[in-house]
Amino acid sequence: MKVEITSIEVSKCYPLRHEMLRRGKPLETCYFDGDNSEGTFHLGAIVDKEIIGIISVYEKDLTQFKNSKGAQFRGIAVASKHQRKGVASKLINCAEKETKKRMNPKYIWLNGRISANNLYLGIGFDLIGDPFEINTIGIHQRFIKMISYDN
Repeated sequence: MKVEITSIEVSKCYPLRHEMLRRGKPLETCYFDGDNSEGTFHLGAIVDKEIIGIISVYEKDLTQFKNSKGAQFRGIAVASKHQRKGVASKLINCAEKETKKRMNPKYIWLNGRISANNLYLGIGFDLIGDPFEINTIGIHQRFIKMISYDN
């Protein structure tokens, strides 16, 4: 399976976000703050002209690192039939490279479902804090990857 990672418009993220991350909820719950902000970008994993995976990247700092520039990965999803085939890892790795070029952050962070903990740990992210509940969505864990340790 040949997977191509490319920039996509945010509107192309909504069907997969809805199916994988907000199933059973109104489509509007897939519209995230910052989706259309300057600096935000969205990547899609494409196979045979079909979007099978998505990730969105936002310029957003964590409160405990407010003096350092951060980037948030959000809305990471891969279609069910393509999961556990390396698509998410490829998406995240490409997003990290593109984020470094576009934003030059000191760190990248995300809130991931605990079912994906091994994915994030396996590609170099570290846990921050304890798992927490996102109301009606499920239990999540915060992760961080430091890019630069200097101020």
